Amino acid sequence: MAKILIFDDFLFEPITFVDVPFRGTELLERRWICLPVYPQRYYDFKPMTKPQSIEFNTIDIRIERFRRDHEAYGIQESLLGFTSRDDLARLLIPSWLPGQKGAVNELMMQNDRLTEMIMRVLR
Repeated sequence: MAKILIFDDFLFEPITFVDVPFRGTELLERRWICLPVYPQRYYDFKPMTKPQSIEFNTIDIRIERFRRDHEAYGIQESLLGFTSRDDLARLLIPSWLPGQKGAVNELMMQNDRLTEMIMRVLR
């Protein structure tokens, strides 16, 4: 699995940092990838009477190689992604930096517990 930083294609502004289900060499060979963008998680307060399918959009991302020659470290390479759909790119699940993962996971667990408690009260 590779990590790429996704930029807005027009403004060249960073949008998000994500994990993609490809290795770096595969990304360079493909040059384009299409990722699913799932809707934000929501809770329906009515009991489900029939199974519902999950609808999602897709986002096309162009992959480019970034290279720089650093005095101390030599040549460094990274892969960057570019998209014209910055609105959908903002909905992708971000890949948190190592120092952020613990705090983010804890907040997500607390949010899930709180949501479950609210759902139990409303039923």
